[in-house]
Amino acid sequence: VQLRDGDGLSVLQYIRENGVPVAVVLVTGAGDEETAVSALKARADDYIVKRKGYLDQLALTLDSALNHYRADAARRSHSLNALYVGSNLGDVESIRQHLAMHADHITLETSFSWAHAQRTIQTGKVPDVILMDLHTPDTGALDILRELRVTHEQDIPVVLLCSPGEEDLARQSLKIGASNYLVQSSGYLYQLPWELEQAHFRVDLMRREAALNASEARNRAILNAIPDLMFLLNLDGIYLDYHVNDRKLLYGPPDELIGKRMDEVLPPDVAARLMGAFEETRISDKPVLIEFSLGLPLGERVFEASLVSCEGDKILAMARDITERKLAEESLKQALS
Repeated sequence: VQLRDGDGLSVLQYIRENGVPVAVVLVTGAGDEETAVSALKARADDYIVKRKGYLDQLALTLDSALNHYRADAARRSHSLNALYVGSNLGDVESIRQHLAMHADHITLETSFSWAHAQRTIQTGKVPDVILMDLHTPDTGALDILRELRVTHEQDIPVVLLCSPGEEDLARQSLKIGASNYLVQSSGYLYQLPWELEQAHFRVDLMRREAALNASEARNRAILNAIPDLMFLLNLDGIYLDYHVNDRKLLYGPPDELIGKRMDEVLPPDVAARLMGAFEETRISDKPVLIEFSLGLPLGERVFEASLVSCEGDKILAMARDITERKLAEESLKQALS
């Protein structure tokens, strides 16, 4: 902290303001809380007090600081667009200055009324997160939240700012869609970037989960529309997964399929032919076709299987029942002979 020609906090401030990519640990002999807080506020990754035996902890402290810096750098690599809705010019300036110093990956646009914010959103400039005063000039935050969720069906995360003593009203906002609220007490600005990031992260996660569920539902619909039998096996011929619409086309009970080798499930001659096709599949980038017959409870059925390499160490086999086609071909041959 104390240098011959200056002080460490000024050096730290220079490093952060100029984006020098380096972790910083401040060393102090004072050991008082004020020095530690000043260091962390200036974005030191850690600090160490020169007490007896401190050198024994130095390597661990440096390693921890480097990990903290890398995690913080990764967080800052993802830009975040925030829209502030409120009328307090002093708050706007304080927030801008703090974000510029401590979270420059967060950009802040301002709207001094909800009507203006609506026009901004309607033009297509949808923010990643809204930061809003509990009391806006033209309407209250609770009414705005209802409008966002019900009228516009928007899932933009909202973080509210409230004054001390307004916590009860702010908590009501959580029930109708606010992501969180911050009380504008001492030090709240240091919590602000985290709250904005977490609000965006939670909504983004919900969107991804909804998209994944929709994708899974679509994939299930596609699979259910495919008449073929599908099997995923490893290179040793062990069944890992399967999909079949008509279980009567399986040679054995489906509950006994997963984890077994083909030669434990299928007739020896069919299993041997399929394993031979496996070897061909491993050295070919094209599907390998094989035709075989199985005696099932519903009668003798003929299948055509297409085998392809999957994920490098697995085989995807799609088997189609071609019995009717073979019978039609045989009938045609007899009619022509």
